[in-house]
Amino acid sequence: MASYETTIITKPNLGEDQITALKTKIDGLVQAHKGVVASQEDWGMRRLSFEIQKESRGHYMYFAYTGNNELVAELERNFRINENVLRFLSVHVSDKEDTEVLKAPTAMKRPPRKLDDLVDQYE
Repeated sequence: MASYETTIITKPNLGEDQITALKTKIDGLVQAHKGVVASQEDWGMRRLSFEIQKESRGHYMYFAYTGNNELVAELERNFRINENVLRFLSVHVSDKEDTEVLKAPTAMKRPPRKLDDLVDQYE
């Protein structure tokens, strides 16, 4: 099984119960296709760089999981059907089923780099 990452932007007016229901549905689909969710992050409400379906803000969610390409196709089909999902992006990370790679800190969670660290890199 391969490793994948999916980021979802939903409408900002969703309640906690609707967000929890969407997360539960994603977990259920991954498990139904014999996959494993390695990590799940709620990045919260963020301002969009441009309007999507007349929305200027969106609720971001991130999922890292292992599964096959049929799982990704089924997830994306469900995202297209769901009217609360504004955008989604699925990325193939690795062909190996390595959950440690998926649990690494994401770009949204990494602390800002210090100038000293950058100077040390180029010496």
